[in-house]
Amino acid sequence: KRSVSEMQLMHNLGEHRHVQERQDWLQMKLKDVHTASLRNNVERGRTRRLLPEEFPEELTDEEREYIQKLLEMLLNPQ
Repeated sequence: KRSVSEMQLMHNLGEHRHVQERQDWLQMKLKDVHTASLRNNVERGRTRRLLPEEFPEELTDEEREYIQKLLEMLLNPQ
């Protein structure tokens, strides 16, 4: 029999793997996002915030927020 701590460790490992797979998938999808037109607008002084409706429907709310933050960091480096 496994101890409770071993079962918790296995559960945590499974959760970690699932999260890692989703993040890898999200990174792969983000490579397809083309932001050149957004950068041109920033250079001209016109910025446009991407709307959540413009993201793929299968994304979770957390993934949508993550994408939005990444795009904001790309467009507004500090």
